[in-house]
Amino acid sequence: MDFIAGPVSLHHAAEAYTPFSDEEVRRLERFTDRVRALGNSSFFEHPGHRMKATFTQGYVFDVRVDSPGEEAVRAVMPLFRELYTDENPTSARAVLNILRRHARARGTVASKAVLREMESLRNALTERKQSDPRAAFLEEGREGPRPPREIIDVWLNGEYFHFDEPKAVELAEGGGAVEPMRMILHSAVRDFAQVWKHIAVRVEAALDEESLR
Repeated sequence: MDFIAGPVSLHHAAEAYTPFSDEEVRRLERFTDRVRALGNSSFFEHPGHRMKATFTQGYVFDVRVDSPGEEAVRAVMPLFRELYTDENPTSARAVLNILRRHARARGTVASKAVLREMESLRNALTERKQSDPRAAFLEEGREGPRPPREIIDVWLNGEYFHFDEPKAVELAEGGGAVEPMRMILHSAVRDFAQVWKHIAVRVEAALDEESLR
């Protein structure tokens, strides 16, 4: 994911933001804790983006994902969902909104640089929900690739957190489509974690400034 803008100097956080409220500090701290916990999970001990596929006449008919194991996947899903779901107050999108709001209020040169970077990171999150270039070949011969956000929703609500029956049935009866969907989920966890880490570094720099707390 090389579309993230170059980092703003971490030494100028005090010049970039107005002070955060106590509630905002708690939300920002929880976000960084969750990003750290996600990165330290056993899910990432297994090499990512690996699979075996068999092709016949240009079509994929058998795919097996080299998975970190279902136990590791299930353990990481609560962290992933909290950071991924925009409506959560400690999601990456909610945290970006806090940073952007305080940068706009500060109105300095450093603030403008922060706003440009936050926009780049926000775009990265949006684009990653819409497409996964690694998985494009798995959609060969179909009307068009499903955006990762739809496939993530199937896994979250049909398998890991809820029993949304149509989504559960899709996974139970999806046959050869399930393994590509699994790869897209695992790939998304890794890629989103990379963007979230960029955001967490910015948050930690801001929280290190006593004047902002």
